[in-house]
Amino acid sequence: MGRSAKAAALLLTCSSVALAGGFEYKAYDGKHPLADTSLLASVDDRSVDCQQSKIVKVDGKSTGILGPARFSARVLPGTHTFVIRAICVAREPVFVGNYWTVDIDVEVKDMLPLHVYVTRYSTEGGRIAIQIDDLGERAEYRAGILMKPTAF
Repeated sequence: MGRSAKAAALLLTCSSVALAGGFEYKAYDGKHPLADTSLLASVDDRSVDCQQSKIVKVDGKSTGILGPARFSARVLPGTHTFVIRAICVAREPVFVGNYWTVDIDVEVKDMLPLHVYVTRYSTEGGRIAIQIDDLGERAEYRAGILMKPTAF
């Protein structure tokens, strides 16, 4: 299988998971009511370039390398550090049909219970920048076409 065929297969697989809803990572031990948690989503519903980004670490702990990609992480309120693997389509003429990835450390301060936070990506000159938006309490967020909205 050629390089472009492998890339196409990877994007198709990732797209299928994103459309089906992705997978949420629970970043705390024990049972807590959803009302006592916050949610960070790594898929920007406004970006066409970075739809396959995922969360690879929460507070230094890996979300796992085997199994499903983690498109969201549920945490207890407070300040948390996330490593987001931004996977973006390259739109530059040199890179047409390709994508690139970069792991970006993001600290989200004072996450509040019931709030939904989402990553916002910008790409300029071959660089990816991330900003975190707080959508507010009990915000409805749907990253993939078939994904159920977030619920608390």
